[in-house]
Amino acid sequence: MEENTEVTETIGSDTGKDPVTGRFVAGNSLGGRTAGSLDFKTKWNIFIEKVAAQNDMTPNEIDEQLLAVAFKRAKDGDYAFYRDTQDRVYGKPMQPTELSGRNGGAIQVEGVEITVRKNES
Repeated sequence: MEENTEVTETIGSDTGKDPVTGRFVAGNSLGGRTAGSLDFKTKWNIFIEKVAAQNDMTPNEIDEQLLAVAFKRAKDGDYAFYRDTQDRVYGKPMQPTELSGRNGGAIQVEGVEITVRKNES
């Protein structure tokens, strides 16, 4: 017969979590962006400003030229380049999630039982 082995989650200083609540504590070093690092949009704007200064143009003119290149590549079949730059600079468009039942109707909930008990303490 096989022995029953139990795997438990370690909660404590090695996980960056509070041992009582299990929530991440301030200053944990478990991932995320390091303090002071720049996101893509900020890096993009810095790049645009540098290229504009080097070419005696405005940042808006450089941005328009890059948008034109992205549009041309999308038109030629590389839509991913256009979509990725737009998503990273301006954010992804809202993607609503609609839940519905059969034929678009209401969702039917069956077999739900709610019990309320008064605590006698």
